[in-house]
Amino acid sequence: MVVIYEFEDYKIYVKNVISEMPKKGRGQYKLLGEYLNVGSVVISQIFNSDKDLSNEQAFLTAEFLGLNELEREYFLILVRYSRASHFKLKDYHLAQILELKKKAQELSTRMKKNNVLSDEVKQIFYSDWSYSAISLCTCIDKIKTVQDIAEYLKLDIVEVKGKLNFLESHNIVIRTKDSFKLGTGTTYLDKKSPLLNTHRKNWRIKAMEDLSRENSLFLVAPLCLSKRLKEKLNTGILDLLNEVLEEVSKEDAEELVCLNIDLFSV
Repeated sequence: MVVIYEFEDYKIYVKNVISEMPKKGRGQYKLLGEYLNVGSVVISQIFNSDKDLSNEQAFLTAEFLGLNELEREYFLILVRYSRASHFKLKDYHLAQILELKKKAQELSTRMKKNNVLSDEVKQIFYSDWSYSAISLCTCIDKIKTVQDIAEYLKLDIVEVKGKLNFLESHNIVIRTKDSFKLGTGTTYLDKKSPLLNTHRKNWRIKAMEDLSRENSLFLVAPLCLSKRLKEKLNTGILDLLNEVLEEVSKEDAEELVCLNIDLFSV
């Protein structure tokens, strides 16, 4: 894992990040150039000569790399530090770099001590189905990289990078040397939480995107039942779910699924 705060040269940082991407980053500079709307010659001049990113290009590069807010701020200062020609301005930006390093270390220490997500973080996590989907994808052995997750969920890779950084910054996901795994951040919602209905709606909307997909079960069964049979159906569904959950840890995860069940009186 490449940690940005260990670098004071943004070009070396970018080269290290790209070298750890699949196929050693082959094709990534081309994609970065397309994201910045510049040609490959310009990208080569920036990362292999004295030419620097502009402020706008630096912001977009941070976005392309999926940096979180603090990492982006640090990256932008690294670019300003590189661009500065007067020693006083360089010293000024170096002081900012050292201050952000200290801030990042303090934040990291706090996060390790506190694994319960704040209400503000939960608001973001439950705002879209993809946050929980991305975090759960890290349980599947064949999914190891950002690109793997993006392809599996059919999401834009820049979006996935950004959301992974959010998940990582709150210990929901942990980045290992060559992949990701679930972290210790607690995302549990109480029954009284106002976010619970948002979470339910997000996944039901996701299910409705393609009701004809193969190897899936979309069952709608309006029934006239006695109260006894309704209770039996309710209990049977919960028993089956609990039985499956007990076996989850005993087998390797192979795919991400979503179970939506509604049983209610009309």
